[in-house]
Amino acid sequence: MTKLEELKAARNAAEAAYDAANAAYTARVVAYADAYIAAEDAYAARADACIAAEDAYAAREAAYAARAEAYAAEDAKLKYQGEKHDD
Repeated sequence: MTKLEELKAARNAAEAAYDAANAAYTARVVAYADAYIAAEDAYAARADACIAAEDAYAAREAAYAARAEAYAAEDAKLKYQGEKHDD
């Protein structure tokens, strides 16, 4: 093998190594991007779940308030009628 052929072979090997390293780097970047997107999706789902829980809590509080108002109205009605109402 001549010196020129040796240099060409070395250059080809270096180019192949560069291509392999570049492919590995690209795969790593894509994997990181996919993981970041998945983390963002999970965070958004968590935020949605928190909002839903807050809405459910608010609805429960509103139901409790409505029930208390109904009890108060019933108590007022019974008091007006002169009856006692025991809980």
